[in-house]
Amino acid sequence: MNFPYSRAAAQVFGLFSLLFSQDTFAGEIKIRLRTSPIDTVEIAGLDSSGTMFLSLNGLAQALQLTSGLNEGVRKIEVKVDNRRLKFSAGSPFIIVTDIGSSSSSVYQMPRGVLLKDKTYYAPLGPFISFFDNMW
Repeated sequence: MNFPYSRAAAQVFGLFSLLFSQDTFAGEIKIRLRTSPIDTVEIAGLDSSGTMFLSLNGLAQALQLTSGLNEGVRKIEVKVDNRRLKFSAGSPFIIVTDIGSSSSSVYQMPRGVLLKDKTYYAPLGPFISFFDNMW
C-alpha cells in the first residue's frame, strides 16, 4: 500500500484504525488509537467532505497531555513534551512554541481546524504529517 506521507508518518498512521459504527450520526466517526501493543483508546472524529478529522480534545485526554481551551477566541492549546501547540477554529495554522526558548514556528495544514460542540478537530492526514516532521 502506498501512503502519501513519509515512512515515519505511515508508521504513525498505522497506530490509527477507523471504526465506523451504525450508531454514530452522519459524519461522526470513531478513531481507535493503539497506545501500547495491547491497549487502545477510542477518540472522536469527523468525516467532512471526504476528509477525516481527529478530536484534539480527545487526543489530549487519551494521551494524558495538558491542554486548555479559550472559548472566547476559539482556541485549544496542547502541551507535548517541551512544546506548546496552538490551534484555532477555522484556521489551518498550528503555532508551535518551544517552552524553554519561547521561540515559535508556524505550520500550515491544507484545511482549517473544525469546532463542534466545544471540541476541536484537526485534519487527520496532515496532522500525522505534522507530527512526523516535528519528531
